[in-house]
Amino acid sequence: MPNELFYLTNLEHLTLYNNNIEIIPPAIQNLSNLELLALDQNKIKELPNEIFNLTNLKTLGISYNSIEVIPPAIKKLSKLEVLNFGYNKIKELSNEIFNLTNIKSLYINSINIEVIPPAIQNLTKLELLCLHQNNIKELPNEIFNLTNLNELSLYNNNIEIIPPAIQNLSKLEILYLHENKIRNLPNGLFYLTNLSQLSLYNNNIEIIPPAIQNLSKLELLYLHQNNIKELPNEIFNLTKLKEFDISNNSYLKQKIIRFGNSTIKNCNFNNDNILCLEPHTCESVYFNDKHYTDLEAEKEFKTCNGDVNDKNLKKFIPLIILASFIVIVGIFVTVLLIKKNRTKKNRKSNVFNIISKNEFGSEGVTVVYNINQSNNNNNNNNNNNNDDDDDDENNDNTEINNRNNNDNNENNEIDDDNDDNNSQKNLIINPDNSVTNNMQLHNNNNNQNNYHESDMQISHPSYDNNDESVKININNETNINNV
Repeated sequence: MPNELFYLTNLEHLTLYNNNIEIIPPAIQNLSNLELLALDQNKIKELPNEIFNLTNLKTLGISYNSIEVIPPAIKKLSKLEVLNFGYNKIKELSNEIFNLTNIKSLYINSINIEVIPPAIQNLTKLELLCLHQNNIKELPNEIFNLTNLNELSLYNNNIEIIPPAIQNLSKLEILYLHENKIRNLPNGLFYLTNLSQLSLYNNNIEIIPPAIQNLSKLELLYLHQNNIKELPNEIFNLTKLKEFDISNNSYLKQKIIRFGNSTIKNCNFNNDNILCLEPHTCESVYFNDKHYTDLEAEKEFKTCNGDVNDKNLKKFIPLIILASFIVIVGIFVTVLLIKKNRTKKNRKSNVFNIISKNEFGSEGVTVVYNINQSNNNNNNNNNNNNDDDDDDENNDNTEINNRNNNDNNENNEIDDDNDDNNSQKNLIINPDNSVTNNMQLHNNNNNQNNYHESDMQISHPSYDNNDESVKININNETNINNV
């Protein structure tokens, strides 16, 4: 590097990448206004302390060199926003790097590190983090506190498990996880609804969950070189896809249908067993090391018919089942409520069930009188029943007395009403189907005293204290004023 260079004290950008520079002169500190310094792709082995006096630096690129140590003095570069020291021989990361809290882009790739320090969570402004081509086996939870990340590159490591906490990276748009040892995809991955690029090729993945349809903004999806046997129908809801690669999944047997109404730019089905392909799915198709246009692919592949309708129907099956269940439960609950309400009404009031003579022929009209009484009145019921039996045996005498003693009849009826103070008034069905109560009959008692004893039959069924029904059969020719 010529010495004259270091007299340019107002210099802001200095790019010296892809040279054979081995040593950085201490005079570089004279370039105090530098904001960008690119020294990538050289043969630098060591960074002089003077370089860390360039406190206005915002971008420092030292990748593709032979640097082994990042000096602690790097913490002086507090304005750094971009730091790239990938492809070096660094074996351990200095904690001072993680004190550069203004960094937005950090490249720590291809330096063979095995562990990501938890202190990485201090870089809260990070938007891009490249950790690819290392020997990382496990992702610390602290990395998922970097909630401003837009791009995360972790490909070509030894990662086996993606922690569920990945769902915290809600702003993530680009995620590269290819060339690892991943077997299962966590549900948290499918909460990253802003993803536009997802690369998972060359892993050990067998199942793609239906939740992949949540990644509705995906434009690039690489699933090749895995052990996938079948793709879920939901994958065809990714209507913004432009690049779709499922090649070299030797166990895959798949029908390929359109992704909504869109057409994908490039599809790669190399070494796959494609059962059929719906026309206009892909503009360009790669299959068995050959390239086909959309029209050529129609001749090469069997055409899928009716699969779109099947797909849409399957999508609504869970909703149909849920709706049916809700309706059944609603009907069941409604029936229970109706029964409950009816039971309450029956307990609170007396019920008359009246059946017309048209349903029972000319034999007569049946009045069913249900009496709901408290347990304290059970003995009164029994006494009343015994009195009714005595009245039946002395029917003739009672009828004669009724003719001659109308005043006594009225008093007896008043007593009966008092005994049944918890029940409703008796109703009597006339032959013309009209209903008359006892009070009306009493008022007409003096004018209607003729009747035939043989025309009236009163049945007194035996019942215990729990029986609450008395049935009275009245012939429709009977004058029933004094029943």
